[in-house]
Amino acid sequence: MISDWMENESLTRKDQVLNVMYDLRIFTRSQLVTITGLGKHNVDMILKSIRRMSGDGEGKEDWLQAKGYNRPKKPGEPKVVYSLGMKAIRYVQTLRGLEPRSREAPSAQTGHFIGINDILMRSLERYGHDRIGWYSEMELAVLLYLDIKDAVNKEPAMNAIIRPDGMLLIDGQRHFVEFDNATEGPRKLETKFSRYIDLYEMVQDYENVPILWVANTEKRLTYIKNNWEITVSKFYAGYEAKKIPKCLFAVAGEESEVLDESMGKLLSGRKNVLSKGVPTFN
Repeated sequence: MISDWMENESLTRKDQVLNVMYDLRIFTRSQLVTITGLGKHNVDMILKSIRRMSGDGEGKEDWLQAKGYNRPKKPGEPKVVYSLGMKAIRYVQTLRGLEPRSREAPSAQTGHFIGINDILMRSLERYGHDRIGWYSEMELAVLLYLDIKDAVNKEPAMNAIIRPDGMLLIDGQRHFVEFDNATEGPRKLETKFSRYIDLYEMVQDYENVPILWVANTEKRLTYIKNNWEITVSKFYAGYEAKKIPKCLFAVAGEESEVLDESMGKLLSGRKNVLSKGVPTFN
C-alpha cells in the first residue's frame, strides 16, 4: 500500500517520497503534503532536492516535471501539477527491483490522476492516516491477477481483468474506487461493469467489497448509475444477488457521506451476524 513507503525505515526520506510520487503518477503539492503526512516546508525541500539531482546542466525535467493545469479552475484549485521524469522513474524502478519500462504519466490523463488522488487525499483528511489504506491501480493489477489465478487454477488473460483505479480501505474494509472523468461511453462502461461481475463471480473474497463510483457532476453520476442498472437487468437478471457488486455513487468531494453510510451499514451487518447463535455466559 502507498502508506508503506513512508513507514519504510530502510529508505531515506527523499526515496520514500519518490516512491509515493511514482504511485500517484500526476499529483499536486497539496496532495503530496496530505498523502505523505509531511509538512509543506518538508515537501518543498524534497521537491527542490529532487530537482537538484539533475546537476547544474539541463535535463531537470528528467527528474521532476511541473506543468500548468489546463482546465477550468474552481477557487483553490492548483495551477501546477507534478510528475516524475524518466530518470526518476528508472531510479524508483531500480529501488523496487523492477524491470525498467516506460511509465511516464500521459498529460491527457492529468484530470483523471488528479481526481483519483483527490479521493485519497480527502479520505485521509476525513478519517486520518491510521484508518486509511490505499492500493494503486498498478498494485491492484497484480493482486487481482494472483487472486483470479488462484480461484480458477489457470493463468487469466491480462487484458480481460478489470483494472480499478484504486482500492480504499477504511478500518480494513475494502472499497474498489472508480473515478469517472466523463470520457467513457456506454460500450466501455458496459465492458467495465461486466468485468467487475466476472471478478465477483470468480473470486468469492470480493463478494462484500463495494465499488465506489465518483464523478465530477450529478448528471454524469446519474448516467453511470443508469448504465449500471441497464447492464445488470439486461445481462445478469438471473444472477445471485451476492455475485452482483454493491455500487456506491458520489459526486467528487461528497464521497465521505456515502462512505460513512456504507461503513455504518457494514458495521451493523457484522454485529447482526455476530449476534446470531452466539451463546451467552452469565
